[in-house]
Amino acid sequence: MSESGSKVFLEGDSDIKLSRERFSLMSSRSKVNNLPRAEAYGQKSQEEKLAASQQLVSVAIAHAALEATQDLEALLGTMEGEPVYEFYPLGRRFIGMANTRRYYEHFLREVQPRIITYTALSESIGAAGVVQEFSVTVGHQGEDQPTEHRIMAILTFGNARLSGERMFSDDKFFKLLVGPLWDALEPI
Repeated sequence: MSESGSKVFLEGDSDIKLSRERFSLMSSRSKVNNLPRAEAYGQKSQEEKLAASQQLVSVAIAHAALEATQDLEALLGTMEGEPVYEFYPLGRRFIGMANTRRYYEHFLREVQPRIITYTALSESIGAAGVVQEFSVTVGHQGEDQPTEHRIMAILTFGNARLSGERMFSDDKFFKLLVGPLWDALEPI
C-alpha cells in the first residue's frame, strides 16, 4: 500500500488486477462481435466501475486506519449520507450521521483506551464493501480480567464514501462499542 495525501491506494491487488484483465478481454470481445458498448446506453464502462471501486476500497482502508487515531472529523469524512450501523446476531442498528458522530465520539473517548491488543485476522474486498476480521482484547470497567472478542465488520460502500458498517460479534463487545447508543438501537 502507498499513501498519497490522506488517501490510501492499493497496489497490485489480485482482485483489481483480475478485473483489469476481464475488462481487457470483454473490451476486445465487444469490438470483435460488434456488441454495443455500455457508454452508448449511458451506463458506466467497466473501466469507470473499476476506478470507482478502487476509490471506495481506498476510502474503506483509510477509514479503518483512522479508527486507530483521534481524528474524529477525518473519520466522519469517510462516511456519506445517513450511515447505517448494523449489529449481528443482535439484530439491532442505528441510523444517521448524528448517531454515527455519537458512536465515534464514544469509541475514541471510551473504547480506544480499553483496547489492550488487537490482531487483524483477515481482510477481503467484495462488491458491497471491505470485510475485516479482528481479535480484540479489551478491559471492561469493573472487571479484573480482560476479555477477547472476535469481530467481523463489513465497511459498506456508498456512492463515493462509506454508507455504514455491518458487524458480527457478541453482545458484551457491542455494549462496549455503542455505549450510550445501546438503548437507542432499533430492530433491523
